[in-house]
This record gives sequence, structure tokens and C-alpha cells, in this order.
Amino acid sequence: MESELEDTGKTSQFITEAGADIACQDKVRNDEKVAEASVLTDETAAKTYDEGEISNRRFKTVLIGMAFLGLVMTLAIPGPTLLDLQAQVHTTFEKIALVLSVANIGYLIGSVFGGFLFDRFDSHLVLALTMFGLAVLGASVPWCLMFIVLLLNFVLWGCTKGCLDIGCNLSCVNFWGKDSPPYVQAIHFCFAVGATIAPLIAGPFLIPQEQEHNSTIFDDNRNDESNGSLFLTVEGDSLGSAPSLQTWIPYTIISLYNLLMSLPFFCLFCIESRRVRLLKKPRANLKKARDPVRAEKKDKYFLVILLVLLGAFVFVYLGHESIYGNFLYTFAVSSDLGFTPETASYLNAAYWGSFAAFRFVAIFIASKVTPKTYLTIDIIGMCISCSALAIFGNTVAEVVWVATILLGASTASIYGSCISWAERYIKLTGKAIAVFAGSSALGDISLPWLMGYLFAVFGTGILMYAMLAVALGSACIYICMLAFASRYGGRYGTTAQKENSVQETDSEKQP
Repeated sequence: MESELEDTGKTSQFITEAGADIACQDKVRNDEKVAEASVLTDETAAKTYDEGEISNRRFKTVLIGMAFLGLVMTLAIPGPTLLDLQAQVHTTFEKIALVLSVANIGYLIGSVFGGFLFDRFDSHLVLALTMFGLAVLGASVPWCLMFIVLLLNFVLWGCTKGCLDIGCNLSCVNFWGKDSPPYVQAIHFCFAVGATIAPLIAGPFLIPQEQEHNSTIFDDNRNDESNGSLFLTVEGDSLGSAPSLQTWIPYTIISLYNLLMSLPFFCLFCIESRRVRLLKKPRANLKKARDPVRAEKKDKYFLVILLVLLGAFVFVYLGHESIYGNFLYTFAVSSDLGFTPETASYLNAAYWGSFAAFRFVAIFIASKVTPKTYLTIDIIGMCISCSALAIFGNTVAEVVWVATILLGASTASIYGSCISWAERYIKLTGKAIAVFAGSSALGDISLPWLMGYLFAVFGTGILMYAMLAVALGSACIYICMLAFASRYGGRYGTTAQKENSVQETDSEKQP
């Protein structure tokens, strides 16, 4: 009897211990499931955060592209409406052409000061205020009835354009970092779109061609200082008041677009004002966090020299683009190649058409190749096309057509690729982007003026040789840029360094 009781006690104890073990194992399994669920929740939250952040950046990039579209429309609208503005202020054509020059000077000033503004203040606020100023100044152009007032307006208008140019490029690069090349090319494609849209908006509201011929007079006695200058007047308009013209309509359309585009940036500033201060921290407090990709501070010598080389490259490249686009028509109609005014205009359209088309294509190519590779291909294509123009440009019309299309395709993506390439080596601040915008404005002002002087001295045939000289100059500066930058290395390291970092990360994950 006692033995039976002992056996029963042992059995009960065994069952109790087995139950405790099972309960402990169940608890461990439950803890593991909870841990797995926690990990999955964290991964899902991180993934959701990344997707939300990327969507936010893409939305802002679309806004930047639309703002860039408005900027380019304001850059392109003065040309088609120049004769209407001449009639508006009752001046000579030589004087009214000055508004384009002073606008470029204002653009240069805005580029310089815009760099400081975007480094100092919130970018959304500066973009909003710049677009608002762009809209107000653009809408006031048709109502400037005095020549001096119109000049002042164009200077201020140019300042807002230069500032907005810096803001668009800087914001896009800051949004995407090393992944910015296709997005930079996308916003620069808006340049071609805006340059195409603006003349179409202005066209229906310009002075009819018949009225221009009937209203254009040469009068040596009208003004003592005119000396046979061209005056454009409109019948029934003794004071040149804006309501008798319809120029205010296209300017108002573009200004309303820019005004509407300023509202999203104001909203973004208000939404993010709790996280981002209006006045950024002093430079001394940002020294450690200035460039999170690469901890060590860049040598000032390297930064200054590279920016000088980049400025020289952009100066020559933009001058090259402006020279060929502005003087191609004049060269064609005055050459011995049989170009009529109509076919010469088609040739000019072919250049800008290929330029616009390949800015669109560049969006996809930039996502597959590095900025260095893309720039190298563009420079080679530019030199080949300019060499063909220098050798055969004055004798074979077919070569002019093919080389012109190739030249437009080769130069389309250089500016955007140059910005993306520079971002691989230096931290692009507002001041650094100001070097790009300022150099482009200087090149757009000075080199076409120099080309006009060469036209007067040597004739229009000098164009093709000048294009080759400028293209070779761009290639030489680019080679110097590559050689100098390779000595210091990029911000994101070499390919070997990236592979080693990936291997180290994988080894850390292994138990």
C-alpha cells in the first residue's frame, strides 16, 4: 500500500514537472512570436517611413519642376514681345533691345545674392517669395509706359529669375543627393518645355504682321537723336498706353501661373516651420553635421579650385549654346549654301528641337550611367559635331543639318550632368550653385557679344570656327576638372570602397 502511494506521488510530481516544462516552452514560443512580430512591425514602419519620405521628395521635385517651367516662360516671353514693348514705350529698337541686356545683369545679381539667401533662410519660404515677386514683376511689365521704368522693372525681374534658378537646382540636389542625376535632368527638361510654350502663349496677342509693316516708319526728323532709327507705333495710340496693345494678356497668363505656383511653397513652409527654423543655425554649430556622407572637412584649396574650374566650364558651355542658337539663322541665310529664310528657320528649329528631345531622353539615361560618363559622352559628341561644322560647314549643307542636330543632342544634358558631377565631390550649397548660375549668366552676356564683334570683322563664316574653338576649350577645362578632382576622390568613395563597406555590413549581419 505504501509503495503504491509512493508511485502515485512520483507520477504526480512527474506530471507537474512536465506541465511546468510545457508551460515554460509555450512562454518561450510566445516571447519569440512577440519578438518576431515586433521586428516585423519595426521593419514595416521603417519601410512605410521610407516610402512616405520618397513620395514626399518626389512631390516636392514635381513642384520644383513646375516652378522651373514658370521661370523659363518668363525668360522666353520678352523676345517674342519685344516689338510690342517698343511700341508701348515709344522708343527705338536699339534702345528696347537694352531690356534684354539689363535683364541678364539682374539675373547675375540675383544669382549671387540668391546663394546667400538659400544658405541662410528656409528654402521653401525663399522659393515662395521669389515666385511671388516673379509674378508681380512680370504682370507689371505691360504697364510700364516709360522706358526707364521698364528698364528698372527688367533688372528686378532678372534678379528674381536668377534667385529662382539657384533655388530649383539646389533644392533638387538636396532632396536626392547622389541619386539626383535623373531628377536634375527632369527639371532641366522643363527648360525646353517652357521655352516652347512661351512663344505659343504670346503669339495670338502680338501686333499683326501687316500692322507692324504699316506702322513701322523711318523718320529722321522725329527725334534729333534717332538718326533713322526704327520706331514702331500703333495707330490710334498717341501715348503708347498698354490697353491699346494686347501684350498684357500673355504676361498676365504667365504671372498667374507663377502666382499659383508660389502657394504650395508657402504651404510647405507653414507645415514644416515647426521642424525647421526660419533662421538656420550659425555655421559654427553645423561644422560636424555639415556633410554626413563624408566626415572629414574638404580642403578649402580643393573647394575653391574646383568651383573656379566649374565656373569656367559653365561659362564656356553656356556661351557656346547661346552663340549657336542666336547666330545660326544669320549664318545660314548669309552663307552660300542655298538656305532661304524659311529653311534657315527650320535649321534653327532642328537645333532647338533636338536639344529639347534629348533633355527628355537624358532623364532615363542619367539613371543608368554616372554623371562623369554622361559628361564625357556629351563632350565627345560636341567636339565631333563642331569639327564637322568647321571642316564642311561652309561648303556642304547636308553636313550642317546633321552636325546641328548632333550638336543639340550633345549639349542638351551638359548643364544638369555638370551639377550632378559636382555633387559627387563637394557639398552643393547656395553659394556653390550661385557659381553655376552666375557663370552661365556671364557666358550668356559676354560670348554672344564677342561673337557679334567677330561677325562684323570677319563675316558670318567665322561662326563654325568659333564654335570649334569654344568646344575644344570646354573639353580642355573638363579634362582639368577630372584630373584635379580625381586627386581628392569623391564624397561617396570609390567602387572598391563601396564593395568593402557592403561586405562588412553583410559580415556584421551574420551570427
